Amino acid sequence: MAPLPGTKKSILSISHRGASKYAPENTHASYNLAWQLGSDAIELDIRETSDKKIVCSHDDDLFRVTGQKKIISKLRYSEIKDLEVGSWKLKKYRDEKIPLLSEVLSNAPKNKKIFIEIKYHLQRVRELIKIIESNIEFKQCHFLCFSPDVIAKLNEKAPTIKATLNLRPDSCNYDLKKIDELIVKSKSHGVSLQIRSLRDVKLLEQIKKLGHFSIAWTVNHKVLIKNLMKTKIDGIITDDPKKVITVLKNI
Repeated sequence: MAPLPGTKKSILSISHRGASKYAPENTHASYNLAWQLGSDAIELDIRETSDKKIVCSHDDDLFRVTGQKKIISKLRYSEIKDLEVGSWKLKKYRDEKIPLLSEVLSNAPKNKKIFIEIKYHLQRVRELIKIIESNIEFKQCHFLCFSPDVIAKLNEKAPTIKATLNLRPDSCNYDLKKIDELIVKSKSHGVSLQIRSLRDVKLLEQIKKLGHFSIAWTVNHKVLIKNLMKTKIDGIITDDPKKVITVLKNI
């Protein structure tokens, strides 16, 4: 297991939507398995129901995980809470439901971190902060978002919780100066960069050398994982925590 930042090894193993290679994404089963495998952190996505309950789901449209045309933002929590969201992955997960964020936070081990990806539409930041405050320590949470404006808003409303900008290299034309300007303008803690090639790894290394917090997503290929280890970045988001943790143990 990779120790937390400030110790000898500071590369976090971050399970993408939980241990999503092995269990259905964004479910208690996936999050719990991530902890059991020794992940330092999990990454999860949140959505709001029509009655403003915050649940864990990547998609607003639940068809991919339920086979039903149900839209989270258009339904009350009572209308989705009993939907089965696990058997699409494996039949043994047929009892998995859509978790409330509060449940996931309250179940997190004390020494672990949770990266919460915020969607553009989230309006009730204060309500989100209340849920976090009631269930976990602020230092265990870290916001992620693709919108610089949302990152700036999060920094204004919740300055005690770190907020980091998600980026795709091609969206900035691999322009290091432009990325640095985005980080500074939004007051982002750093950058979470999509990694698909060694060129992407090199760019993230350059960002890290500027002094920014730097994590990679979503990395499952061993060659990329090994090359990222050499850059001394802060964390790797992966569907396969077993693989990342194994490589970390051997560095």
